[in-house]
Amino acid sequence: MVLGYGLWQRRFGSDPSVVGRTIVLDGVAHEVIGIAQPGFDFPFAAEVYVPLAFQPSELQSRGDRIVLVIGRLDEAVTIAASQAELASIEFDIARRSPFVAATLAASAISKQTLA
Repeated sequence: MVLGYGLWQRRFGSDPSVVGRTIVLDGVAHEVIGIAQPGFDFPFAAEVYVPLAFQPSELQSRGDRIVLVIGRLDEAVTIAASQAELASIEFDIARRSPFVAATLAASAISKQTLA
């Protein structure tokens, strides 16, 4: 998990040694792998970020649209290069699953665009 900056300050006293520790959240153990930067509150001012895990039954329906994926580019990767890679991925998905591709949208934007 990644802890939100505010939670890290309030609950863990800004202790950097929390990284690497295991914390139980809703009965599930998670290793703390990092602390979000101050001011990072996307999406919706979350205080804990954990990996998304689907049940096998949830993976059967390719038509569901319940996930917004956000990534961080390496500083050496341009928005244009990222957009080109996304277009390639979309093309491959469309080739294999036209129904899914009809409602799929992927784009690369800068964090300044989100502000």
